[in-house]
Amino acid sequence: MVEPVGNHYVVARRVYSENSFDEEYEKLHRYHKNFWDHLKLYFR
Repeated sequence: MVEPVGNHYVVARRVYSENSFDEEYEKLHRYHKNFWDHLKLYFR
């Protein structure tokens, strides 16, 4: 929630430690498809 206070805004959000942030926003490793991968799926 955002509330104006004078010329500033107060934002209410969760405070993260570095460890809890890393756990919640863990990087996903995805396989990037290329043209040949799409062709293989199409002609299956």
